[in-house]
Formats: sequence, C-alpha cells, structure tokens
Amino acid sequence: MNNGARTLLAALIILAISWSARATETENLNIRILPAPGNLAVDGKIDDWDLSGGVFICSDVENLRDKMGVWIHIAYDADNLYVLARWIDETPMSNPGSVAGDHGWNGDSLQLRIIAKPEQNNPRPICWVTGWRDRDGKDLIDLDFPKKNLAKLKDAKTKGAQQAFSKNTDSKGYMQEIALPWKTVIAGGITPKPGVRVNFSAEANFNTGA
Repeated sequence: MNNGARTLLAALIILAISWSARATETENLNIRILPAPGNLAVDGKIDDWDLSGGVFICSDVENLRDKMGVWIHIAYDADNLYVLARWIDETPMSNPGSVAGDHGWNGDSLQLRIIAKPEQNNPRPICWVTGWRDRDGKDLIDLDFPKKNLAKLKDAKTKGAQQAFSKNTDSKGYMQEIALPWKTVIAGGITPKPGVRVNFSAEANFNTGA
C-alpha cells in the first residue's frame, strides 16, 4: 500500500548514552508516522503493523546492535498516536521498580518527548511520556507536561491510553506497544492531517544489572 500521501512526518532526535569514546551511535533525524490500519490492536503483537517506516536506536552499533537496541515504529489515526518498540534486550522487561511509586526510567522503559503542534509557542506544548512494566508485571504510562499546558497524568490508561508487552520466544527481546489519545498528548487534542510535522524523540532505557 502506498502511504506516501497520507503519512505524517516526525522530526526525530534519538538520544542514547555512548558507552565508549569510539562507539558509534545511531542518528535518526526523521521518521514516518504511517496511517494505522483499521484492525490495529494494542496487544504486544506486530502482525497488524506496517514496519516499513521504523528506525533503529543503538548507542554502540559495532558492539551492541545484536544485544541492546530497539526499533521504533509510529502510526496514527483520528483518535490515537501509536508507538511500537521492538526491543533487542538480553534481560527483557527487567525493571526493579514498582508502579506504586518508583521512577520507570531506573530500568527497562521507553521515554518519549512529543510536540504535537511544533508551530505553537507560549507555552510550547511538550508531552513527556514514560511507558514501562514493573517487577510485579504491572505496567504504567506516565505523562508529564513541563510547560504546564496540561496537568501531570500519572496513569494515562485512566484516560484511554493503552499499553501491552510480549516477550520474544528466544527471551532476547520483547515488544512494547502504546496507544496515546491525542487529547492526552496536547490540550484540546488535534485532528491529524497527512503531511504535517510532529516533533518526536525517543529514549530507550535498559536495566542490565551491571
């Protein structure tokens, strides 16, 4: 299917920690946000995703691309922004924290920074997303808004967000799938139109136990 005419554009800056002065980090400057198929279900599976628009994140490609990295894919429809993370991780879904009160970024977690209306200023509407699964198998999507255009939302699932995880059969990775209603990302929501630009960054956090 030709999605070119219906694709949103995202300016994507991937931040990763370089573990070595000589390590080569991936650098992704754009990602396509593809139209979501009508049967897209947030279930931790990828059979209903178009994977052609994904980008790869890795902090040391020469040494870690088969051990510690993640493919990011984004889709959209009138109601939601969808994110699929295909993790390469030898300790999958490893987070020592609890959703009852700990910070998700202290272990395996996906953090996003989204500006749905980059042309808007005063204040600039930035949404900080942290999606993760804790040591007890409970998951959380936390939304914060440093510019105060919306109130902090500790559990976005109470407002219609969705999240699902599934471990790879070889136990060397996992899938993380997120749906964020546009109305939770920016005050008043948006009606997405093909060809518009969304600012989007992703940070992949790993817990290695070392």
